Amino acid sequence: MKPVGAKIEGYRRFGESNHGIDLRGDLLAVVGPNEAGKSSLLDALLRFGDSDPIDGDDLTRSGDGTARIEVVYRLDDEDKASLHERFDPALSAEVTRLVVARDHKGRRSVLLRGRVPKPSDLLDRPIKKLAAARKKHGNRLDDETATELIELLDALASGKPPTEPPRELRAYADSTLAEPEADPADRQVAEALNRVLRLAHRNPNQAMSSYLWKHRAPEFLKFTTADRDLRAAYTITEKGKERWNAALHNLARFSGLG
Repeated sequence: MKPVGAKIEGYRRFGESNHGIDLRGDLLAVVGPNEAGKSSLLDALLRFGDSDPIDGDDLTRSGDGTARIEVVYRLDDEDKASLHERFDPALSAEVTRLVVARDHKGRRSVLLRGRVPKPSDLLDRPIKKLAAARKKHGNRLDDETATELIELLDALASGKPPTEPPRELRAYADSTLAEPEADPADRQVAEALNRVLRLAHRNPNQAMSSYLWKHRAPEFLKFTTADRDLRAAYTITEKGKERWNAALHNLARFSGLG
């Protein structure tokens, strides 16, 4: 996944009429006179990844007191393969972009662009797995749990999921999955049921875009002259982690160690 565009509004030098920044390419240069907004751009991308409120001093002086930073990512084949494995091979072939935005309060929104599946598409495979598990191991359920399971499958088949997860089914799934020595047959039913309950009330766009943002989106890191201050070797302890210098901290995060 690579960032291909950004839009910044209300942050430092960027007012409310920003029309977007092209981030396509493997190497980008930000060129401009002093006070043109080069540092504002880099700092905005850095702030994009956190959820802390933006200080009032960093908001555009002539603005309305709000800010929005948006980044558009292009999905690659590995991202789509990850969606295939997590959800369903038939769902994500035409999903092409991930749009992530945060506001001045740290609130975040995520959205997929492309042909995003309908809720029924997202549940199709999990429902089939649950129905198969119920057919194979359903005699292990007590009468009330079995009845709720049949009612749930009928409701999902009609495209009308219950407003809340059925109480007995939720309790069965939770207790079975929490038991380390649960019978494999019970665990198979509980895992299939838990997946259906988890997805039944989620918008597919929300579910898939949230997964991509959490597990696949790259992080923006800011490297400055301080990052040249690297030694050949360090002795690292967890206790002294907060005292790492900026260069080592960035290098550790870049390599996935920090």
